[in-house]
Amino acid sequence: MLLFSTNLRAIRETAGITRQDLANKIGISVSALGQYEQGRREPDLQKLAAIAAALQVSVDMLLGYYADDFQTAAYLFHEATQGTATLDGDAVELTPPACSPCHWPRSISKADFIAAIQGAASDFDKDLRPRLLRDSILCRILQAGE
Repeated sequence: MLLFSTNLRAIRETAGITRQDLANKIGISVSALGQYEQGRREPDLQKLAAIAAALQVSVDMLLGYYADDFQTAAYLFHEATQGTATLDGDAVELTPPACSPCHWPRSISKADFIAAIQGAASDFDKDLRPRLLRDSILCRILQAGE
């Protein structure tokens, strides 16, 4: 599982989580986590799921299984905008939702479409997700204390 070990370390570092913090979150030793990252040991299914949850990624992402990049980008595009993206050769045809106030391009290259969606998702994961999660946690704690 060489890809797993590489992905684990890269995702952990990108998230700004130390080995010690991740090991504490999932209930293993730092040396065991180090062995996972070095490819000398593999987690069982429960630990794999715990690692994914702690890093806020899917097990598929940790293991390196990705759906087709266009399909993933089209899904994210639809979920975020309610618009549709269909592939026509090397071009992506965009259909905005009926209520969109923006002027959308009708067509964009497949590579540009995928890069734009991946860039936006990456920005969200790095910048907004931690703040939204923090705010959600604080609101729920305050509501529970009422």
